Amino acid sequence: MTDTRRGSPLRAAQALPAGAAVLIRNYDDPAREILALRLATVARRRRLVLMLAVKDPVRDLDLALRIGAGGLHLPEGILRSVGLTRLRLWRQGGVGRFITAAAHSLPAVLRAQRAGIDAVLVSPVFPTLSHPGSPVLGLRPVRACVRHSRIPVLALGGLSLSTVRSLTGSGVWGGAAIGGLVPERSPITETPR
Repeated sequence: MTDTRRGSPLRAAQALPAGAAVLIRNYDDPAREILALRLATVARRRRLVLMLAVKDPVRDLDLALRIGAGGLHLPEGILRSVGLTRLRLWRQGGVGRFITAAAHSLPAVLRAQRAGIDAVLVSPVFPTLSHPGSPVLGLRPVRACVRHSRIPVLALGGLSLSTVRSLTGSGVWGGAAIGGLVPERSPITETPR
């Protein structure tokens, strides 16, 4: 996931293995389109899946089409939006297109599932520098989300080489990271149990 405040998304994307995904967030960044176009070039060259986080279903869908995004990522609140129909039509318009959504609780996971979302990113699992001081879910709620979900659950928030090990056996399908891919100036050392 991109976060220009925490390092170069272009450099991080160039370090990813083929088949990995790059999720362009930066909703309100005036240079978002420029970043998206540059990341699209890197994604094509490195055979990465390019995803775009959606805040405005109309404006962002146009950008997704321009950059050739293979996936869209929705904030939890957009699942109640009338724009969801247009996003589903986008998914049907191309082979391999998919939609993920953010979920911060089991009810949100179930809402995403009912909305026809392909996978959820459950967060924050661990303490994270992106949202310092925010409450974290911890492992027990993440396992509950996995247990009750019929769609893949990915972990997000505070993932690093050390924290990802504690997800072994949890049933999570995968993970997403921002700081886990770039060296941090002040690493987080606490992990909830």
